[in-house]
Amino acid sequence: MVTVTNNLKGLHELHLKMEVVQKKLEEGPRQISIRQKIIARREAEAHNFKEQILKMKMTGDEKNLRLKSNESKILELKAKLNAASSNKEFQIIKSQIEADEMANSVLEDEILEAFDKIDTLQEKINENQESTKKAVEQKKQVEADVKATEPGLRQEEDELQKLISDCESVVITASLGDMYRRLVKKHGAGALAVVENKACTSCYDMQSANTMVELNMNKTILCKTCGRILYKDEE
Repeated sequence: MVTVTNNLKGLHELHLKMEVVQKKLEEGPRQISIRQKIIARREAEAHNFKEQILKMKMTGDEKNLRLKSNESKILELKAKLNAASSNKEFQIIKSQIEADEMANSVLEDEILEAFDKIDTLQEKINENQESTKKAVEQKKQVEADVKATEPGLRQEEDELQKLISDCESVVITASLGDMYRRLVKKHGAGALAVVENKACTSCYDMQSANTMVELNMNKTILCKTCGRILYKDEE
């Protein structure tokens, strides 16, 4: 059970616990937001695929009309071919028929290619729908998890805040109050730093002999390099 302590180490540990709880509280909404963005991206992709299919169908319909028009034209030319009055006229009509048949062959290939692209896009839409469905289910699961865990985390946050306030009233002197609050606002739990092997664990700067003496005398010292409130872990 976490209790109020009368030293900077205990206050630091409370802040660290608070930091963990608050990160958990922030993580839930962040995960929901990530999944919502994934869903939105999937929906945009689906819309894009549908737009491409629509354009492909319009292009296919246009080519199909041209194909039918050319087929009618070829039938007319074949009728004229049989009625040609000279060899020259016969060759001209025959060349036109061959050109139109070649154009129709190209159109048929392009129409088949359009249908293939439509099939490919439809497969992508089907895959997109599956991935969107999974993203929606994941978002619902995260929302359910957040809803289930948030009350407990909020309660833990409130309890830690009370413990921190109680500990501050014991540990933080009036002269240090403003500096301490500024550091906490800026760095959170990083406002305090333990000294290990004569080094500040925030900036790793070595502390002077005088600083170590003052720490041993339980004086409140700020790191001259990073400005953190220092304490020595007696354990």
